[in-house]
Amino acid sequence: MINWQEMLRAIGVLAEDYILVPIKNMHLLTDLLDIFLLTGLLYFLYSFVRRRRAGKLLIGVAAVFGLYMVCSLLDMKALGLIMDNFLTVGLIAVVVIFQPEVRDALERVGSTSLRIGRFAGERLGSDTEIKNLSSEIASAACSLSSEGYGALIVLERTTKLQDYMDKGEALDAKVSSKLLRNIFVNRSPLHDGAVIIDGDRIGAAACKLPLSENEEVVRDLGTRHRAGVGITEVSDAMVIIVSEENGVISIAYGGALYRNYDYKNLQDALCKFMNYKKKRMPQGEMRKGHHGFDEQPENDAKED
Repeated sequence: MINWQEMLRAIGVLAEDYILVPIKNMHLLTDLLDIFLLTGLLYFLYSFVRRRRAGKLLIGVAAVFGLYMVCSLLDMKALGLIMDNFLTVGLIAVVVIFQPEVRDALERVGSTSLRIGRFAGERLGSDTEIKNLSSEIASAACSLSSEGYGALIVLERTTKLQDYMDKGEALDAKVSSKLLRNIFVNRSPLHDGAVIIDGDRIGAAACKLPLSENEEVVRDLGTRHRAGVGITEVSDAMVIIVSEENGVISIAYGGALYRNYDYKNLQDALCKFMNYKKKRMPQGEMRKGHHGFDEQPENDAKED
């Protein structure tokens, strides 16, 4: 027969030991700060890993760790010995396997916490200067689109892209529509690669960028679009991409791709990017006043 009194007493003891006593010993501000920081860390890790191959690798690591816990709980001698030896070198293996992701994560933390640069605390210049600069870039992109030339134009913000500039051809020239058009015509020796713009200067051309591996965004797209999205996954830059196949003008920002820009919408987006002060421009700013950015161009899959 069930002794209800003993059961209720046991439940009361458990509630007191694991609920009431911890609550009495809580330091409210410290514990709330602890919870807040842990939540932020977990969210950062989830959002960072979600779009990378590391997500699938982490599932494998979690499965191995789960098997190790089962071996320990059930006191499995043979399998436990194998798992012990495996985990001895496992930490080193994890560091080697996840080295690119660890580096990208540290770079992202640095670019988020250190707001150093021309766009960090102040705007690039006056409203007139920003409008003129955005007009030059938008005019070049639209001209290249109508003439059937592809283009990849990167606008640097707080994350410095000097490593990529060093691998290209240094220019240090004032941004102009004519210069950008001359760079990306097929006969130009600098057309193969990206132009990186720092403020109102073209820092370098023919730069090689990292390719995105997020198939949700770049599925069926060519190298130019993959490179454009890829650099925005590791920096806070904005990239203008002109398709050589169909002339569609796209913007990559924050790891996302927005399509079908015309001159006015492109200039508006550039002005918002250059004007935004002190903090990262929200993804929603790319959507305001622009329609059809999520439509898929038919021929992008054929682009080189």
